[in-house]
Amino acid sequence: MNKIVQVELVDVRSMHGLIWANMMLEAGWVLLTVNGLSLLLGAERGTANEYEELREKRDSL
Repeated sequence: MNKIVQVELVDVRSMHGLIWANMMLEAGWVLLTVNGLSLLLGAERGTANEYEELREKRDSL
């Protein structure tokens, strides 16, 4: 069984946050919970290992 090994809190009040959350979900992250305008996303080991590449894409937006 795969387990969540990394979680990230994403603020979706801005377009930048929405784009970032969408990229994470497309990359395989799982929506764990919604709290107001924040999303808690989690990733299994393989997806978490690709996190830095995804982060570099975000920073280039």
